[in-house]
Amino acid sequence: MIPSLVSGIPRAHDSVPRVVDDLRSAGVVPPTTTWRAPLPLPPLIDPEAPRRPPIRYEVRRMDKSGRLMARPLLDYLGWPPRQRLEVRLDEGVLTLTPGEDCDDTVYIDNRAHLRLRARLRRDLAVQDADDFLLAADPTGATLLMFTPIAVAALLRPWTAPLEENHPA
Repeated sequence: MIPSLVSGIPRAHDSVPRVVDDLRSAGVVPPTTTWRAPLPLPPLIDPEAPRRPPIRYEVRRMDKSGRLMARPLLDYLGWPPRQRLEVRLDEGVLTLTPGEDCDDTVYIDNRAHLRLRARLRRDLAVQDADDFLLAADPTGATLLMFTPIAVAALLRPWTAPLEENHPA
């Protein structure tokens, strides 16, 4: 007797399709859509273009003796300890490349740290604990060192409005 009583009670999930069909025919529920495959994305990298290793960036702090611990970037460039470096200075940016006939204003010491001589530090107006932005380009065998003044100049278009709103 109980099964006949239970079978007479409508179940909630039985009525759901009918309610949805009624709402769909009334225009309340949109018609059933079928999922389509997503459109293909354009390739981000041209497979025919020659690939070059990416430029790697790091920020390194100079200690009181003018050392920057930059071993990962020096390894990335393939520069061994005691590598002589040619230095070009352009508006607060040092461009370092391997060289033979160069002075030792910047050099790699035995522990693979970059060392800046005191004379160059004075010329650059850098102090202990200043941070440098380093960019290593293995294709060009070049390391760029951006001084704090150069980084501030590069970021000035974005930081100038902040400085105007909150003067020191």
